[in-house]
Amino acid sequence: MIALISAVIFCFLTSALAQQANCSTEGQFTAPAGSYVFSWSLQSNGMYVDCNVSVNTADNTWVAVGFSEDRFMPDTDVIIGANDGTDEFVEDRWNGQSRVAGPSLDPMQNIMDTSSMRDGNRLTISFTRPLVSPDTSGRDENLDVCRNVLWAFGGTTTFVNGDVTALGGHSNRGVFPGQLCLCTIASTTATTATPTMTPTATTVTRSATVIPSATPEETPETTSSAASVANVAVLTFIFIFIATIF
Repeated sequence: MIALISAVIFCFLTSALAQQANCSTEGQFTAPAGSYVFSWSLQSNGMYVDCNVSVNTADNTWVAVGFSEDRFMPDTDVIIGANDGTDEFVEDRWNGQSRVAGPSLDPMQNIMDTSSMRDGNRLTISFTRPLVSPDTSGRDENLDVCRNVLWAFGGTTTFVNGDVTALGGHSNRGVFPGQLCLCTIASTTATTATPTMTPTATTVTRSATVIPSATPEETPETTSSAASVANVAVLTFIFIFIATIF
């Protein structure tokens, strides 16, 4: 019985450590296509994250970043924007299973402090979003857990009287090999209670490989070492549990 209780405690602590071991408060992911850069900085309150997306692209095209549970485009929380020097937009959208018309506008815009800037062929969009979305419709991905980050750009943007009326398909897209794992308030509390489990809040910089539009999307795979540690903890618990029975 003591062994069983010890196994449960070990599993819980190891899983908590695994989730926060690779978390970051700021960093960036880069892709060679268009010199694409996605950067983030967690606010001191641990509830909001400031994001920037920058890429080299034509003045009538858009750039986007997506957050997803897997590495596929469908069911992805998308922030997309454009600036042609006259008109501009930055919007919260949802890329559903049916993507014929591209990502649809989210009725609840869960981003704030949005802006866009164009410097020659360099387009930059900025926004702030909560880690936990107040939208319960299922059209947002919370960032209080690790998420895959997808990138895309190069689709045409059509404005009519300053409003976006059409978005063309992307010319470039891909997915970063690493996951976005933010250090949440929960992780800060956990590390205060258990100093030996202090997560490393580091600046993360990773690069991505270009995935051409004609290439099928990558097969989902575990990209976080935290998941591997959690799996080891679960297996350890199972073995100890079996040992207590026999």
